[in-house]
Amino acid sequence: SCDWSSDVCSSDLSPVAICMRNFPEWILSFMAIASIGGVAVAINAWSPLEALTHCFTNSGCKVAIVDPERAATLTPSLAALRDAGCAHVFVARTRTAP
Repeated sequence: SCDWSSDVCSSDLSPVAICMRNFPEWILSFMAIASIGGVAVAINAWSPLEALTHCFTNSGCKVAIVDPERAATLTPSLAALRDAGCAHVFVARTRTAP
């Protein structure tokens, strides 16, 4: 079962993207996704904006977990991510969302 809202976590095992540098939150995110039966999609944090956008829009992810650097990089592509179905982007290591 899942404590997130049905918009964020669904029973269809939708992939969840993780794109951040080597922070402890990376492995915690991976373990949390796996523990609820989800599929974690690791996206290379060193990729340029075009490659990141391609990965996010073609992975089928409804949710993405990123670090503040990736959030800033992805800001110009948020509309494209939403259009592709990635409706929620959570930012680790910050108290405010982009």
